[in-house]
Amino acid sequence: MRLPVLPALLLASAALGAPLSAYGNARFNYWVDIPQGLIAQRPPDNGDGQSWQSADGQVKLSVWGSHAPGVLEQASPGAWMAWTARFWAESGARVTYRRLLPSGFVLSGFQADGRIFYEKVLVRGGDEAGVLTVYPVARRAVWDRMTAQVAGSLRWGQR
Repeated sequence: MRLPVLPALLLASAALGAPLSAYGNARFNYWVDIPQGLIAQRPPDNGDGQSWQSADGQVKLSVWGSHAPGVLEQASPGAWMAWTARFWAESGARVTYRRLLPSGFVLSGFQADGRIFYEKVLVRGGDEAGVLTVYPVARRAVWDRMTAQVAGSLRWGQR
């Protein structure tokens, strides 16, 4: 069921003021803060992450860890960012923002269906920890800020 825009924005605004809950992943040892108003989906069997979505399914947030940079022999965060940007482009997305970090990167833009995506990836020793938020343009007033808050909380745990 699709909610009218005004009630959907009110719900998203309520989520923005809601407290965040820390999600920790034992397999890859990363942490990220997730808005409590999102609904957890069934986690993958391999234990690499978790996904959540809004009650109406329009906003999706996923976190993961993987050995992908090491397995695909991407020797630096810059090489991994270039590979990931090509993947987005091949899926029909338009990448409009790229930022290389000392130990990771950020990519953002518009998926082929017009929804906004924002992906932040940390790279360490051939592993990655990532967070991806996808949401409609109509909700960007709330979710641009929420996405920045969530992405800013992505961190490696103590080893």
